[in-house]
Amino acid sequence: MNNLYILIDTSGSMVEMAKTSILHNLLSFVNQYFDYNTNNYNNIEVIRWNEEVTVCSLSNEEVNPLLAKGKLNLEAIKSYLSLKNDKKLKILLLSDGNFDKDVANYFFKLKSNNNFISTVSIGADSQIEKLKKISNYHYSSEDIITAIKSLEFTNSIKPNNINEVINNTSKIQDEKDEW
Repeated sequence: MNNLYILIDTSGSMVEMAKTSILHNLLSFVNQYFDYNTNNYNNIEVIRWNEEVTVCSLSNEEVNPLLAKGKLNLEAIKSYLSLKNDKKLKILLLSDGNFDKDVANYFFKLKSNNNFISTVSIGADSQIEKLKKISNYHYSSEDIITAIKSLEFTNSIKPNNINEVINNTSKIQDEKDEW
């Protein structure tokens, strides 16, 4: 199976610096991207994660409101992901990285067991070094499509930037555009 799990950190630290607004905009963009582009995923699951795990669709109506509160419940996400039958998990984690070492160790262990994790830092106070350590690839929020593509084509070379992804995947659309 080729599934994508988009984990949205909605812990208390995401209240600061309008991070939930950034998440809202990113998820709207990702929703539009998947509406207009083909992908290799059988299923895309969006998971809000704080004290509990809530599965929702990518549409704005279900993802919002993004209420940030409490701490990340490690046992809840462990339990949820353990039920998945994927040979290799493909996880896109949208977070500021402000979580404890047990959460970091869990994702590092997942990565070490040949699962694929891309992280996208949210907010100017993101713990970028921590997010890099727990993931195969780390991106800033403006490169979210590159992050998605890095998971979609895990056996190929990592794209360098969003322009490379756009140039390689939208050739057909260029032929149709007449200015």
